[in-house]
Amino acid sequence: MGAVIHSSGNSLRANSKRIIPPVDPTGFKGIFLFGDSVAQSVRNYAGGADLVVTGNPVIASDGQGLMLREAVDYLTTGFTQDVNSTIIAMFQAQAQATFPLSTYPGPRLGDATKNDAVGSGVQMFNSAGNVGVHGFIGTWDGATAGSASTLLTSPVPSAAPPAGSYRMFGVRSVAGIAPATVTVDDLTAGTKSSRSAAAGQVLDRTTRAYRIGSSYQTTAQPAVKTLGAFIISRILTDGEMATMYQWMKGYWARRGISI
Repeated sequence: MGAVIHSSGNSLRANSKRIIPPVDPTGFKGIFLFGDSVAQSVRNYAGGADLVVTGNPVIASDGQGLMLREAVDYLTTGFTQDVNSTIIAMFQAQAQATFPLSTYPGPRLGDATKNDAVGSGVQMFNSAGNVGVHGFIGTWDGATAGSASTLLTSPVPSAAPPAGSYRMFGVRSVAGIAPATVTVDDLTAGTKSSRSAAAGQVLDRTTRAYRIGSSYQTTAQPAVKTLGAFIISRILTDGEMATMYQWMKGYWARRGISI
């Protein structure tokens, strides 16, 4: 059996079958850290389903991260969007339309007539020549078959990190009592922003599994260096989000990356 490496470990990917995060591990379904080799990168260090590879992702030139391409070279998880969830993506910002982590678009859970529901994720896009990054969820009224999804994005306007900089973005989607809410954490910048849907709106969940490095759209984009992702079936607290960032900041700093 492989060793269980705690958050202070310097060689998490190489020496462990499971990684214990520095916060309450309850709900951690996916822990993915990319580098060294593709075979090693697809492992799920939370102990759940490993990633499924589409296309030909390659390790970045510095040995850290994977080069993933929207609609071409990407990874599919074994996990769909939960009622209450926290997702975190780590990637290099670029001025292009791509989704570092997403379920968009897909059939709506609970409404078989709706095939382009929004779901949730992190989107990176070219806005007036500047990189913009935001997190999103979709909402709907929970009753009207085939009705349009209402997109909630945050921050508004989108964050604009310098192209080539490494970012760590989290999306916390809160379900249950309406209205549905999306909270987006730019962990690198240390900022948080939230938006709530109109009264009566609920989460617009898709039946598709999260992809890393792509949405379910078919328009190819240039490769983006992606460092990893976390998928958690509960809402992390502000303190836990900050702890996760400090953990990953140290982890990647030891590998020559400032996130």
